[in-house]
Amino acid sequence: MKRKAAPPSPRRNGEHRGNLTTLAIASPRPQVLHALFGRLARANDLIVTGNPVRQPARLFAFLEKWLPTLLIVDERTLDQLGPESAQSIHLRFPELRVLLLCDHPDSRLFREIVNNRFHGFLRIDSAPGTCLKAIRAVTRGELWIPRAFLERAIFDHSRQSVREDVMAGLEAGLTRREAQAVEYVSRGFTNKQIAGRLGIKEDTVKKHLTSVYAKVGVRRRTELIALRTFLHSVSA
Repeated sequence: MKRKAAPPSPRRNGEHRGNLTTLAIASPRPQVLHALFGRLARANDLIVTGNPVRQPARLFAFLEKWLPTLLIVDERTLDQLGPESAQSIHLRFPELRVLLLCDHPDSRLFREIVNNRFHGFLRIDSAPGTCLKAIRAVTRGELWIPRAFLERAIFDHSRQSVREDVMAGLEAGLTRREAQAVEYVSRGFTNKQIAGRLGIKEDTVKKHLTSVYAKVGVRRRTELIALRTFLHSVSA
């Protein structure tokens, strides 16, 4: 892998210099940088622009100066940048390809990729061959997200969306007293116990629950409890 000590000649963001890909790396972790450089050392089709960006505050100035084809950015860098700055990477450099470097991919990572319009991710322990394949694929305009991870992330996202939609529907039409009664029912309280907790009559509790059943589409107490259990299970 070649290193450049001077800025490249003026070019459009994302343009290749011959068959070479210009690559920028941003990470505050020295051990991660050392490992990544070691994995890319034998690549003869990559040029690393400048020095790695260790301080997140300098990332945008660095990208303005070097205009790389591709950016590998550590998730720790994003954490320090904050969500608004992370999203502005694409806004300010729309042709820049971005790979997110992570420790352990999860559903949060999937949201980071989607929300920031990145092009995939690399684990910090990825093999050298995997790193190079990811860089070359993303540079060609492809996404680098393993199928198994993508399927799991979409499933998790769908479950969360279902939970949020149903929960919104459940809560939207309930009065404060009705919502309190539902909470106590889900915790196993009897109508008499609920009445004691809320300082109201037992018949009033029954009226609240009858209203709740009609609003959320259930017919009895057990169905209401089952619905609440489902909502919590899909968010786990």
